Amino acid sequence: MDDLNTTVSDHLLELKPTTSLESAEALLKGAYSPFAHRVEIVQVPDTTPEGAFDEAVKSITAIIHTASPISYALTSWSSTVDVAVAGAISILDSAIRHAGPRLSSFVFTSSFAACIDPQAPLPKTFTENDWNTWAEAEAKSKEFEALEDGAKGLVLYRASKTAAERAVWQ
Repeated sequence: MDDLNTTVSDHLLELKPTTSLESAEALLKGAYSPFAHRVEIVQVPDTTPEGAFDEAVKSITAIIHTASPISYALTSWSSTVDVAVAGAISILDSAIRHAGPRLSSFVFTSSFAACIDPQAPLPKTFTENDWNTWAEAEAKSKEFEALEDGAKGLVLYRASKTAAERAVWQ
């Protein structure tokens, strides 16, 4: 993530990252320190409600959405998949309604988690036509409850990346 942020920062005049972290100032001392004079951190404590990003997107030229809940401690659909989908839709909706004519790009970063199929015969070349249907089905199955918590978190992360990307494309 730091490499992506640094690469993006090198090519921007201003950077306005949003974060739900309590101490956003730590980013300016870390990954964004070379760009602190061009950075305005906007805290978005809850990214899921409609309008959460309305103020953050005003007067910007590009949005790069990289966020998704990830933790092996997450064990429920609502704390992972629903949050990822709601956050993705919230920022996209805010961009459409409030960014204005300066907005020229909206980038939604995906993950291999959104297309991987662990049951596909190998070798396999994955393309933009592949979706991870396995994780969403697994997370909704009866067998999911029997998984250890760490395994649940991984399944839910994969399901969240898939569901959020599908929602953005819709």
